[in-house]
Amino acid sequence: MKHPGLFLALMLSVSASAAATTVQISVTGPQSGSTYYVGDSYTFTVTGAANAAVSVTSNGTNYPEGTTNSSGVYTLSGSWSSGAVGSYTQTWYVAGVAAPTYTVTIKSLPTPTVSWSVTGPQSGSTYYAGDSYTVTVTGAPNASVYCISNGAKYVYANTNSSGVFTLSGTWPSGTNGSYTQTWYVANVAGATYTLSVLALPTPTVQISVTGPQSGSTYYVGDSYTFTVTGAPNASVSVVSNGTPTQYSNTNSSGVFTLSGTWPPQSIVGSYTQTWYVANVAATTYTLTLAPVINGLSLTQGPAQMGFVIYGGGFGNSQGTGSSASTVKVNGATVTTIPASNWTPASITVQVPPSASVGTGTVVVTVNGVPSNGYAFAVTSGFGCSNQ
Repeated sequence: MKHPGLFLALMLSVSASAAATTVQISVTGPQSGSTYYVGDSYTFTVTGAANAAVSVTSNGTNYPEGTTNSSGVYTLSGSWSSGAVGSYTQTWYVAGVAAPTYTVTIKSLPTPTVSWSVTGPQSGSTYYAGDSYTVTVTGAPNASVYCISNGAKYVYANTNSSGVFTLSGTWPSGTNGSYTQTWYVANVAGATYTLSVLALPTPTVQISVTGPQSGSTYYVGDSYTFTVTGAPNASVSVVSNGTPTQYSNTNSSGVFTLSGTWPPQSIVGSYTQTWYVANVAATTYTLTLAPVINGLSLTQGPAQMGFVIYGGGFGNSQGTGSSASTVKVNGATVTTIPASNWTPASITVQVPPSASVGTGTVVVTVNGVPSNGYAFAVTSGFGCSNQ
C-alpha cells in the first residue's frame, strides 16, 4: 500500500442501496486525532459487500486493493515509513460504494525535549538531596516513555494527547551521585545529559567588621558583613537568641551576605546565633554587642565637673536596681544621673568626688557589657556641675 490512513478506532460508515461501506483503522503507536507518526503500525479494516472489489482514492489517485472475503471484510496492515510523511485525503470503495472521505496526516516523530524544574538549592545541573523536582518530557503524543539512567532502563506512562509527560518527586539522601540520562519518546532519543545530586553542605559563617572589635565582642557603630556559605540558590535564615529571621537565598555560588551598621539604639548584650542554609545548620556561636564611647565633651576636669559622653548602645534609660546601667570615671561610679540626662547616644554626668586624680578612662556598662574605655584625666580641685 502506497498511502497512509487514520489511527485508533475511527469508524466511518455510509449507507447504500447495496451493502454500506465502512472503514475502521487501528494503530499501534503515537497519535493525536487524525495525526499519526512514522513507525506506527496500522490496520485498515474495510467492510462492505461480500467477495467485492476494494479500492481507495488517496489525494486523487485510485489504488485497487483486493477483494472482501465471504463476510464482506478486507484488511490491510503495515507500518508507515519516512516516505509516507504528508497529508492524505482518502475515500474507500467496496463494489463501487464509497465510505465517507477523510483526511489524515503522517509526521516524522519529533525529537524529545527534557526540562527540569526544582524547588530547593540548585546550580546548573547540580541538585541537592531534599530538592523537589519535576522533569517535563515533550515528544510525540500518546507515546511510550522511558529513560536510560546510568545504563538502567526505567519505563514510565505514555505522553498525553499533547505529547507531554511529567515526573515529580524529591531526591532522598541515598540518591547522591552523578547520573547520565537519555529520555525516549516512541523510541526516539532526546539529548543525553548528566546531572549530579549532592548532599547538602554544612554552612559556614564569617563575620567581618569595620570598627573596634575584640574577639567575638563588637561595638555599636561598627559596620559589619556576615558572609554565609552553603548550598547555592538556597533559603537562608538565622535564629538569634531563639528568634528566627528569614533572609533572601544564597546566590548561584552558594553565598549570602548581610551588611549594615549597628545603630546607636541597638540593644547590647550577648547573642547566640545559628545560621541555616536549606535548613542545614551552621555551627552555633555567640557574639557580644557592646556599647561604644566615641567621644567626650571634655577629656579632663576636676570632681563635680559636668561633661557629656557621646556614643551608642546606652539604651533609652539607665534602669534601676541590680540591672541598672553604670558609668565609671577613673574607676569611680557616677551615683546620680537624672533620667533626662540619659539617651541611647549620649549621657550627661559629672565627675564623682571619689574619682582618682590622674589619667584614667570613662566606661559605660549596659546589660552587664562594658563599653570601650575612653581616656579622661581627673584634675585636682572642684568643678561646676552642668547637670
